[in-house]
Amino acid sequence: MAGFKIKWNAHPKRVSFDIHKVAGIVTAIFLFLTFYRILLESQRNCSTIYIRCHLQFHAC
Repeated sequence: MAGFKIKWNAHPKRVSFDIHKVAGIVTAIFLFLTFYRILLESQRNCSTIYIRCHLQFHAC
């Protein structure tokens, strides 16, 4: 887990890079889990959404 370590006593540019890297990893994990949850929800409600959209197009 070397990617999650911030070397606080290093040069300020290194500290900035480490913070940027850790924040990027945490953000990527958060976005992946959010996307995965939305994907699962949409698949679970897929038939309902399909019927609702299908009826909307034929109602006009």
